[in-house]
Amino acid sequence: MPRYSRDLRPRPPVSTGSPLAAKFGSFGAQPETFHADGDEVIAVGHYVGTSKAGEAFQARFVHSWTITDGLMTHNYQVADSAAVERYIQRECPG
Repeated sequence: MPRYSRDLRPRPPVSTGSPLAAKFGSFGAQPETFHADGDEVIAVGHYVGTSKAGEAFQARFVHSWTITDGLMTHNYQVADSAAVERYIQRECPG
């Protein structure tokens, strides 16, 4: 198992600070499982949040990282963009 420069254990959702997050009352990533093999780490979970009116939102994600000498050197993410788009169309028309 590689050594990590950050603690990658699951924790409560945190704000990402992205422009997309500004469309939400709260928005964050909630990892559910981690898989590691050599320098490759994969996290599977949900983006979670609420609308500014308090409606709950979630979309599945997979994040993949390459760790080199204890530092993240590559990142790849896949998300259920259809769920995000449905939310934006419903909550942020126009």
